[in-house]
Amino acid sequence: MTKLYIINGLKRSYSFDIKSAVTFVGRAPDNDVQIENNSVSRKHMKILRKGDKFFIEDLKSQNGTLVNGQAIEPGDQYEVKEGIPILVGDVSISLGKKLLDNGMAVQYSIDLSEKTGDFRQSLLYKDRRITKRKDLETIHEVSTILMQTLDINEICEKIMDSLFSLFNNIDNGVILLIDNETGELKEILARSRHNEGNIQSNYSRTIVNRVIGDGKAVIMADTSQEDIDNLSESIAMKRIKSIMCVPLISKSQTQGVVYVHSVNMLQEFQIDDLYLLTGISSPAALAIQNALLYSQRKKAEEELRKAHDELYTFSQQLERKVQERTEELKEKNRKLVESEKLAALGKMANRVAHELRNPLTVVGGLTRRLCEKTPDDDPNKKDLKIILGEAKVLENKISEIINIENNE
Repeated sequence: MTKLYIINGLKRSYSFDIKSAVTFVGRAPDNDVQIENNSVSRKHMKILRKGDKFFIEDLKSQNGTLVNGQAIEPGDQYEVKEGIPILVGDVSISLGKKLLDNGMAVQYSIDLSEKTGDFRQSLLYKDRRITKRKDLETIHEVSTILMQTLDINEICEKIMDSLFSLFNNIDNGVILLIDNETGELKEILARSRHNEGNIQSNYSRTIVNRVIGDGKAVIMADTSQEDIDNLSESIAMKRIKSIMCVPLISKSQTQGVVYVHSVNMLQEFQIDDLYLLTGISSPAALAIQNALLYSQRKKAEEELRKAHDELYTFSQQLERKVQERTEELKEKNRKLVESEKLAALGKMANRVAHELRNPLTVVGGLTRRLCEKTPDDDPNKKDLKIILGEAKVLENKISEIINIENNE
């Protein structure tokens, strides 16, 4: 006959025989297996036996049911094998094989990717698993602190301060964010409790990549109980004992992760620690999202200001060029007017020259005849020669004016 073992809680080390095809588990006394724990719903789950196989079904419990660290959907039936760790609320159980309390479920994950639409709804979902008033108050306090700044580095500092204050078993922590432009994961802040100097990149990339890819918060409670094939080289090399890694999700988009680990063999992380860390992750993700949006806004404003300054400079340069061009056109227009005036004067002079040339020719001819007929001793002959000379000069000037106008 298959047994159900209670690993922790008030009935720690108790066992129950699975006698019927359907076995109900919950806090109420009318269940086949009663677990008196506030984290367990009155009708929490049922165990179904089908031949030599066992299946479990979550009955829409408040704090959920996890099989081997994975949350199951209410109403669906999941096959479980002997010795597989099952978490009912905060109580660990197993079927067919008893597990040690400290060896129970070395890995858990909480899926956050489908419950991140609204910040308050997301936080309430995570808080369903948090039954300690102190932890709920802690989440509220952290949320209040994070909303007091829009500087991304200061926010990450406050997050890390809170984690190292809340979890005494953290040896190293790191916050990594995904760059929106390049898609690359960038380390924003790393810290060591022991001040070991440069602790950059002191984290398991395998776990971080898994959390980002799956959108699930992960805890590896005790790496010494893990199959060596499931461990990355960095975990073994750095002698990491216990790991927690939570995605920072806002508006259904993963922004990065908060990663912490412990190397102390006596202080591994527990599932309650993961619940608390996931509860903190929502206000942390929201604060980071607001800081990123603020940074993007400031960057856009700076680019707009720079563009405005460049446009103003260009406008000033264009205005100067227009003024210079206007002055050039005015000068050309002035010269053109002068040229047109000169051309008009030239035409008028040519016309006058033509009008004067014929009478002047007549005057010259008559003066020449009169001069020829006048005796040399006549005092008037000298005057006639002067008139004849001036007429010749004037006739030559008129000819020059006419020739210039004709050449042009």
